[in-house]
Amino acid sequence: MNNTTHTNWHIEYHQLSSLPVKIRMGYFKESDVYPFVGNVLYLPGLSDSMLNHQPLFSCLSTAGFRVISFDYMGQGGSQGSMNNTRIISRRPENTISFLANIAWDKFKTGNNDKKSVIGWSTGGLAAYEMAHRKAANKVVMLAPGLGIKPLMGGHVKTSEKILISDAFLNRQNPHIDPVKPASPLLVPAFSLHLLKVSLQASKWKIDSNVQGMVLLSSEHDTYVNPEKTRKIIQQNAPHFHIKQYDSAFHELDNEKPEIIHSMHQEIAQFLIK
Repeated sequence: MNNTTHTNWHIEYHQLSSLPVKIRMGYFKESDVYPFVGNVLYLPGLSDSMLNHQPLFSCLSTAGFRVISFDYMGQGGSQGSMNNTRIISRRPENTISFLANIAWDKFKTGNNDKKSVIGWSTGGLAAYEMAHRKAANKVVMLAPGLGIKPLMGGHVKTSEKILISDAFLNRQNPHIDPVKPASPLLVPAFSLHLLKVSLQASKWKIDSNVQGMVLLSSEHDTYVNPEKTRKIIQQNAPHFHIKQYDSAFHELDNEKPEIIHSMHQEIAQFLIK
């Protein structure tokens, strides 16, 4: 972890009561210069890390937000296996939203309890599940796992080359932690659960009081079908704002500068409204 990233983060480790593992969680600090406007919860993707999204988090911090996040089991700095993680379950303590609530209650600041959630990929599907239960007031979903492509479009191993269109050519790589697990095939129990929930979620209606923004990638996304996702959102949440980025790969918030320059600002403005 470089020093700049370290100074922007407050990090703790939460001991699960259901499993003998510790979960890394914390918050990216709100600006010391600009007025505080609220808290926002970030839900990572599969094989992701909460430390790998500094460009977006820095923009949100400058806009006045504290960004709260955590790593799923077996990812980033958390112990255990992603196979034990669920989006919906009869054992709530295994769900992403359960850990999200722990992190939110531990790290939120200020008097506004309204919950704004950003989710990428797997985290986008988890954010959609929270929106469905009205457990979030606002959601921003980046290439959400609502129209998952089987077998990741034919790729067995996850790499930066298939996540981002330029793989950080001539610019600093924001990924602090490596891709872990290296492939969804290494966590088959969760991957099958993800596909099952994605199918169920295609029928979930979203209350009109829950505001939403959906940012979609292009046909180059080997994980999520953007057109299928668009149809699901238009059918179940017609009040959500949808925007698609031509030529973008799957990891939208770390895409090429010409893509993310306005995207990050649009996300901040949507959350502030």
